[in-house]
Amino acid sequence: MVKRTDGKLSICETVVTEFGKKHGFQVECSKDGGIFDSSEFRSFQAALFFTTGDLTQSGTDKNPAMSSQGKQKLLDSIHDGMGFTGVHAASDTFHTQPDSKDLSTRYVAYGEKSDPYLRMIGGEFIIHGSDPRLQTTDLIVNDPKFPGLEGVASPVEFNEEWYSLKDFAPDLHVILTIDTSKLKGACYQRHPYPGVWARMHGKGRVFYTAMGDRPENWQNLFFLNHLAGGIRWSLGEVNASIPTNLATVTPGYADIPPQNPKNNLRRTPPIRPYQPVTYNTTLRRPRSQNSPRNALAPAQSRHASRYAPILHPHLNVPKVRPQHFRHAAAQNHHVRFQ
Repeated sequence: MVKRTDGKLSICETVVTEFGKKHGFQVECSKDGGIFDSSEFRSFQAALFFTTGDLTQSGTDKNPAMSSQGKQKLLDSIHDGMGFTGVHAASDTFHTQPDSKDLSTRYVAYGEKSDPYLRMIGGEFIIHGSDPRLQTTDLIVNDPKFPGLEGVASPVEFNEEWYSLKDFAPDLHVILTIDTSKLKGACYQRHPYPGVWARMHGKGRVFYTAMGDRPENWQNLFFLNHLAGGIRWSLGEVNASIPTNLATVTPGYADIPPQNPKNNLRRTPPIRPYQPVTYNTTLRRPRSQNSPRNALAPAQSRHASRYAPILHPHLNVPKVRPQHFRHAAAQNHHVRFQ
């Protein structure tokens, strides 16, 4: 989703840039994990991650990794009011340590002992199915009033690489629930669980969607609308009521599925430990006396290197800095909303 071919923008880059044109924010991309330590970081209004792995470890593209201080600055900024959107593999990022090679530690519920990043985003990826990897099931619409879902009837049939998730933040506002009754594989032997949600992390608006693996889904109107709605909500462009409903709409959310390595895969193809691939997107508003403070949104993906677009609300055409769109197979991608 974030891999560039022949110098062209990746699927995710193209879609997010089009969101900016339509809704008035500018996108800037960067592979440099040092962005989190920069003086301009807190000028961003939101961050979007389509990422995977430990972002403080060097990626295969040899671009600078995020520092441990930079990670903390990201979390502090979100807590202080920066928006955050996580897409798909963003929950496969900063796994609670130790993250064993046999994935057995993925089946442990750590709760408040989870990595701080995972507590912020609201849940952690365990595994996904492998036989088949892509499956069609229903998404139960728990909040048809959330931005981007207006008029959508429940359930919605959707084909994806469905993540089995755990350690959900207790204050989640579940927007869409994954119906497991139609899914095959040990990792789905559990009650329905959250697939899209929103929560507040301090003053920061956090939105996460488990969807986004398939290229064709980035042309699907339902997917595009729900993602655009989540991004705009994280930016504060639109509002929504997000009361906690985790236990009400997904009473079996705490289920941990049985471990069955023969029927499940972590990734396809497997990625060696500590070779993370990251995609970050930052969105920022234009600076003016009347505009609110700027903010950043980073994103990461398993298939790409660092990338960060800047989205400036109230501008008709997003500003793109070509030198920031270098795309390979690396670790950090930052998308700034400024």
